[in-house]
Amino acid sequence: INNKKLVKILFNTNHNIYFMNEVLEIAYNKCVDIWSSRLNNNDDIEIQYAGVFVFNGALGIINYWVKNDFDKDIEEVARSIEQFTIRGINKFLIKI
Repeated sequence: INNKKLVKILFNTNHNIYFMNEVLEIAYNKCVDIWSSRLNNNDDIEIQYAGVFVFNGALGIINYWVKNDFDKDIEEVARSIEQFTIRGINKFLIKI
């Protein structure tokens, strides 16, 4: 957040796919390794699919946040990512 101009340049360039893929790959690999070690009974393929789902979604939210000129507090964005990851989007789909 202290480097808004740099972040905007990285996310707004036509070649941002390379930057985003690097960020995604680092986070994805670390997380999948942790999940695999903790959940040794789960299918490795399912863990990989879950990692792709979570990190592509998170990166999409961050990209959207940057394109909207950091319109929310960084903690709020992080909370949204966490809530979507843990609870999904049922909040928007199911009326209680």
